[in-house]
Amino acid sequence: MKAIVYTSNAGSTARYAKLLAHETGLPVYSAQEAKKQLPAREEILYLGWIMAGGIRGWQEAAKRFRVCAVCGVGMYQTGTQVQELREKNAIPGEIPLFTLQGSFDLEKLHGVYKMMMKIMVKSLAQKEARTPEEEDMLDMLEHIKSALVNSGMDMEKVLEQIQQGGELPEAEQENAREIVVKAMDRAEAQTRVFVFYALSDVISFANAAFGEKKMGSKLYKLNDLYYLVLMKKRISQKDFDKLSCQAVEFADPIRYGFKQVDYLEEHGECLIPAQAIGKLKKIG
Repeated sequence: MKAIVYTSNAGSTARYAKLLAHETGLPVYSAQEAKKQLPAREEILYLGWIMAGGIRGWQEAAKRFRVCAVCGVGMYQTGTQVQELREKNAIPGEIPLFTLQGSFDLEKLHGVYKMMMKIMVKSLAQKEARTPEEEDMLDMLEHIKSALVNSGMDMEKVLEQIQQGGELPEAEQENAREIVVKAMDRAEAQTRVFVFYALSDVISFANAAFGEKKMGSKLYKLNDLYYLVLMKKRISQKDFDKLSCQAVEFADPIRYGFKQVDYLEEHGECLIPAQAIGKLKKIG
C-alpha cells in the first residue's frame, strides 16, 4: 500500500485519514489531490463518508487506483453495517472493508445533503419503534457529537491486517467498537470538560482547586452555560482524578467531553483561553 486517499464532507473522514497517515507514515491525499499526485493503479487505502448506504467516491477510486482496503465513515457504530455496505457498494470480497463512526454537525453539511439529513432527523424522531442502531443514530443527529478520537487511537492493528492482504477477521470487526472506547478512555484521562450553571460556581471551584500551574484550563460560554476544559499536562494522574472529583461538587461532568472541545471552540465564546483556574482565583 503506497498512499491513503479520502473523500470527506463534514471533516471526520479527513481527520481519520490524517490520523492513519500519522500512524503508518503513508502520504495522504484528498480524492482531488490524488488525481494529480498519484499514478494510475497505485495501491491505496480508501476512506469515504457514508451517505444513504453509499461510500462516497469509492467507485471513482476503484476505477483509477488499486484499492487494497476500504473504510466507510458514517453515523453508525464502529464495526457495524459492514456486510450491508459491501453488498450495496459492490465491494469485492477480497478487498477488506471496515467502518468507523464519524461526527455529525448539520451546519457543516452542504446543499442537498443538509436537506436530506433534516428530513432524516424528523423521520427518525417520529418513528415509534426504532431499532438500537436507529436510536444511536438519532442520538447523534439530535445532539451534535463526535466519536472521533483526536489522539491516542490505536489503529495500527487494523492497518496491519489490511496490509497483510487478508479480510479483517470477524472478531476484529466485532471488537472495533471496544478499541475505540478504550482509546476514548485514554483521551478522557488527559482532557476533561465540566459544565457549570453559573459563573459564581466556576469561581468557587477555582478557589478550591489546586495544581493549576501544572495543568491547562480554558473557560467557554455557550447558551448561558459555562464549560471548563481541564488538560492534564504535568499534573499527576492521581491529582488530576482528585481534582475532577472535586469539580463535580460544583458542576456536571460531560462524558467524553474532550470530543466537544472543537465544537466549543467553533460555536462558543472563549472567555479565558489559557490558565483559566489561576485567573479565576484572582477574581475570587
